[in-house]
Amino acid sequence: MNQALIFMMMTIWLFPFTIFMFYRIFLENKKGLTAMYILSIILIILGLIMVIRYKIPMFLCMLGPLFFFSLYDIATRIFVARYNRKPIDTGNSWQSGIFADRVYNITVTSLGLILPILIFALLYDLFK
Repeated sequence: MNQALIFMMMTIWLFPFTIFMFYRIFLENKKGLTAMYILSIILIILGLIMVIRYKIPMFLCMLGPLFFFSLYDIATRIFVARYNRKPIDTGNSWQSGIFADRVYNITVTSLGLILPILIFALLYDLFK
């Protein structure tokens, strides 16, 4: 793989993580999350076009944002159902009593970053 392709894949994977970490209020709004789903589907379509036209299995990395936003949505719904409130961003918060929020943030962040890369690595050879 050339360096431009690797850079593009990493940028696409880090895009949802960046929104989750620095502009989470956008995701808490239903319209914002819907916009991210639409953008993710557009990325998947562009990835499929790249597969058909250039024979590059790019659509696998284009699945990353959709996976991340779906993971975020499911995890948030589970958290709200269990604790009857939205999770707090614990990045700069040192208050006590928010252990569940910390576990939520660590889980969503780690699964959202690691699983798309593992899925891409496992499926890359199938679409080569």
